[in-house]
Amino acid sequence: MQKINEKYLNLCDRYNVAVRISTVNDPDAPKRNVIDDDGITVITLNTGRIAASDYEMYLAYQICQVLLPRLVLETKRLVLRRFRPEDAADCFDFLSDPKDCYMDCCKPFDTMDEEYQQQMKLFQERDTQYMIVLREENRVIGTVNLFPDESRAVDAKEIGYSISPKYQRKGYAYEALSALINLLQNELNLELLVAGVLEENIASIKLLEKLGFNKEGFRRKAAWHEGLGRAVDLIYYYRDK
Repeated sequence: MQKINEKYLNLCDRYNVAVRISTVNDPDAPKRNVIDDDGITVITLNTGRIAASDYEMYLAYQICQVLLPRLVLETKRLVLRRFRPEDAADCFDFLSDPKDCYMDCCKPFDTMDEEYQQQMKLFQERDTQYMIVLREENRVIGTVNLFPDESRAVDAKEIGYSISPKYQRKGYAYEALSALINLLQNELNLELLVAGVLEENIASIKLLEKLGFNKEGFRRKAAWHEGLGRAVDLIYYYRDK
């Protein structure tokens, strides 16, 4: 267990997230407990109720809950981070493009009005909605959103993404998603990633396949398309750890 603890402590240290891990052996206590101790997240796992073979699974899940909302992930050309209010103007580039919004099942915005500001508020409130920032321009060029897929029997997350049309076909989406997938599945032990796309979104399908996703099948009326005002079918892809 010590080596497992060190592995995840080193990971958190790399992303400047303060964590302390402890264990108890008490059959009457909860399997896990998480508290904040003066800015340090203390994760306590109960080895009296968790099998040794499941210890890393429980720890990785808790580290994921702590790390992802604080994540700043850097690649050669990009930075993935949480939304900031000053990002609103950059986001308008891709949230106002009719074709891009259609593929993302969204309704394009015409102006940065009150409704648009509500969308920005949603971005800010989401723990795992990341802005894709182009380093050389310090500009937001897209987003990546993670949310739990509770329909699965294992810990799974669905991933969504969008890149401004001005910055497409430059490998930015692949670079951002590759780094995030590596963190999620190779370092945080996430068992399953899924993504749903419109059948006509060929570019996104090719990207998912390049990233190692496999076709799972159609889901009837899987999402509400705000632009069309109706439910639409999606093709789902999955990527096992």
